Amino acid sequence: AWIILDEIQKIPPLLDEAIKRKKKVKITYLSAHDRGSARVIEPLEVAGMGDYLYLLAFCHLRQEKRTFRLDRILNLQIVEDPPF
Repeated sequence: AWIILDEIQKIPPLLDEAIKRKKKVKITYLSAHDRGSARVIEPLEVAGMGDYLYLLAFCHLRQEKRTFRLDRILNLQIVEDPPF
């Protein structure tokens, strides 16, 4: 079962800021098959399942909501566009 997290200390501060300010984020994401991709996402919330934390976000590359495992996000940068 998914658990929505309120424990800010487990969420990277930059990601927490982007969620609160409704800012887009540019990430480098490593897939389960060890393939890296650059994506622009709109982060919505962080949830935990099992031993992992996941980010639910709208992905502009795939044009749909996607789930990203936090430990596979290699780089994260806020995009200074108007809030979504």
